[in-house]
Amino acid sequence: MKIKILLVDDSKNSRVYVSSILNNYTIIEAESAKEALSIIEKEQIDLLITDYNMPEMDGFDLVSTIKKNHYEFPIIIITAVKSLDKKKRMLRLGIDNYLYKPFFKEELISIIERAIVYHKTVLSSKNNLDIKIKDQYEGFKSTLEKLLYDNVDNFNFSVESMAEKFEISTKTLTRRTKAIFGQTPNQLLIECRLNVAQEIISQNPRISLKETARKVGLKNTTYLKNRLNAKFA
Repeated sequence: MKIKILLVDDSKNSRVYVSSILNNYTIIEAESAKEALSIIEKEQIDLLITDYNMPEMDGFDLVSTIKKNHYEFPIIIITAVKSLDKKKRMLRLGIDNYLYKPFFKEELISIIERAIVYHKTVLSSKNNLDIKIKDQYEGFKSTLEKLLYDNVDNFNFSVESMAEKFEISTKTLTRRTKAIFGQTPNQLLIECRLNVAQEIISQNPRISLKETARKVGLKNTTYLKNRLNAKFA
């Protein structure tokens, strides 16, 4: 049976484009958050993809309502607006990922696959081990994401800093992040810094690479330039 994805976006062109990328999934489209909530009440969906900026009810309010009603499916935000504050707000709600337009087809598919695997792991643990395990996974995930973005400009922030915050060893931290995100703690930290750097440059194209590097906790501007080109070029 195909994975069923609910796609929410007030732009028909955006819905058509994303649907064309995800032809291996069953796609249900909604042009508003209210329509999406109505569909969720009637349909069993496996994953939600929603735009952030929508009239009447935006992505934040949609996700807040979903979380309050304890629906258990992965949530991915797609938006053209590069705002670190909005991203932090959404991460605090416990979404699975936040993707900026434009994006690569492979990037979206990879995010979807990781989100589905993560939620299957959580639900399996919940059913087979302890009902509290899901909350522990979700709590760890949202806390780590917030920790990364709150310390993105800290030159001294490291994998050891993360492990110390959770009062666990770096080895245990690595096992957890690989299970949840499919990445090591260092990969998550680098990805966070690159994403924020790209946001800063998008909002202020005249900013120097040196200043951008300082704002994301990096000293090597050549490294930053090469990684940004590899990720976003």
